[in-house]
Amino acid sequence: MTSIVPEPDSAALLAGATLFAMTRFAEAPCAEQAGMVVRHLECVACDPASDERLRKVCTALARRWRHAMVTPGASQHVGAARK
Repeated sequence: MTSIVPEPDSAALLAGATLFAMTRFAEAPCAEQAGMVVRHLECVACDPASDERLRKVCTALARRWRHAMVTPGASQHVGAARK
């Protein structure tokens, strides 16, 4: 993963962008959008400006999202949860 140089208030920007990516996936699940969610979660997890608890949560979530991306039918489960 590429290292990032945090900008002022980068933690809030990264968290907001991650929530947006997750929302887009919920609206229209696809592998490309899931990959974007994983990348955003990884960025938050590696951002030293982010709260330690948030970094731990994002690390765990990124792991779960990566697993869901390679698990057959995982996106169907996500879609079913929306109904």
